[in-house]
Amino acid sequence: MVTSTRERIKPAPPSPTRVPAGGSPLSPLRKIAIFLFWQLIAILFVEAILFCAGLGEEEIFSFDQAIGFTHMHNKRVTWRSEGFAQSYLDNDGMREPGLTIAKPANTYRVAVLGDSMVESFHVPIDQTFGEIIARRLSPLDGKRVQWLNFGTSGYSTVQEYLQLKRQVMKYKPDLVLVCYNSRDMFENWTAPDEVITNVRPYAVHFPGHPLVIVDQPVRRWLRSPRGQFMRATSWFRHHSRIAGLLAALDLEMSQHDPWYRTFVDVFSSPKKVVEDLKVAIAGAQKGGPSFKINFFEDGPKPFQPASPGANPASAGAAADKSAMKQAFVSASNNSALSKTIIGSVTNPQGAGAGQNGVGMTPHVVRGPSLDKTVYRQLVTRMLTSLFTGMRQTCTENGADFAIMNVPVRSQLCPILGCETSFAGMDYDDELQVVRSVCETNKIPYCDVEQSAEMLSARKRPELFYAVHMTPKGQEFVADCAQPFVRDLLANRKSALQ
Repeated sequence: MVTSTRERIKPAPPSPTRVPAGGSPLSPLRKIAIFLFWQLIAILFVEAILFCAGLGEEEIFSFDQAIGFTHMHNKRVTWRSEGFAQSYLDNDGMREPGLTIAKPANTYRVAVLGDSMVESFHVPIDQTFGEIIARRLSPLDGKRVQWLNFGTSGYSTVQEYLQLKRQVMKYKPDLVLVCYNSRDMFENWTAPDEVITNVRPYAVHFPGHPLVIVDQPVRRWLRSPRGQFMRATSWFRHHSRIAGLLAALDLEMSQHDPWYRTFVDVFSSPKKVVEDLKVAIAGAQKGGPSFKINFFEDGPKPFQPASPGANPASAGAAADKSAMKQAFVSASNNSALSKTIIGSVTNPQGAGAGQNGVGMTPHVVRGPSLDKTVYRQLVTRMLTSLFTGMRQTCTENGADFAIMNVPVRSQLCPILGCETSFAGMDYDDELQVVRSVCETNKIPYCDVEQSAEMLSARKRPELFYAVHMTPKGQEFVADCAQPFVRDLLANRKSALQ
């Protein structure tokens, strides 16, 4: 029997829908949930690898509306940017293992403040100059010497002043040593930008008026889109190694990539970028501006002091605000100061806002002239106020106070592209100001930079990585500072007897 082609070719029956054993087909929501689950597993797997490798552990800062930023607490740190070292920040952000707030018996405590040159995450803790000095001096008069490192990357003298009052004194140190580093005096007036370690409060001190700490720039930055994003992701920044790698990339590009800085600026504060552009264009049309200092600009919020725990609505805050307003008016009436502080190109609205007591904050601008003599006087007065204020706090708490500088590569052996001066002042000029303040106010001073300049050109680079000190650099500082610290502690014992 012959069958037709149509009868021979029959369509295949449809294949049955595959369903999970004992269940119905997966819904779209379940598919998304499974996808997210495996993504989470992949992220945790990457985090575990990074944890074992010690990568992504250089994110160390938490934000603070009064002081700008502080060390994270309970955080493992593995530093690879320069050198290599592993550390752990305890529940007060301190690096020393087993440190307690209560001072042990028969112990001299030396607290050192400074920026990243003191912080020294680039070398193991036992290779930092402070720990070397403590080992060499112990025992001293039958007592152990304990070194407490409060160094924090990017800190200005203003931040160290606040840190001393807020954190250092509760450890009951016998000696407080502040280490001055290049540009610390300029950072007291640096406006916050996209770099985390530039988020700082200001200090202002005019003749006949008290020192005023202004935390408004920090508060304003924290309200910016970038600040809000950084705070919202604080948990991930603290615990995630992937976030740590991204943060390290962000910091690197913020410091060295002008296109990235511009992008972040536009994203964070587009209004400010437009205003700065207008100022730059106006300056270019006038023949090109030169550097100048301007202390005040109008702002949307009233001034608030940066004193830890202070209530902005309190009588003390109102008094500080009034004193600052009077200081501004007094400075405006001083022709020498007004040329430097206000100048002929100051925004009239900014000057008017300052005189009316509305949102006054110091910042660096461009202008036609800079009276370097007056500027130096302002810097000297500011450091005098901060150093003597620190000394007073130490005296009230039974501690001695001293200043030391640290060696700086830009002065000793600059590399190509390294800036060696700022506002017409190099590191030697800055140290002349520091020396004069210490001599005038009888503050003990140790000049390590001068000792470093006596080294040969061949040996100087051995003290540094790209910027920070190598173990050899740490040992060199210890060699220079050890007699200074020993004498201060010995004099303290004699004074107490």
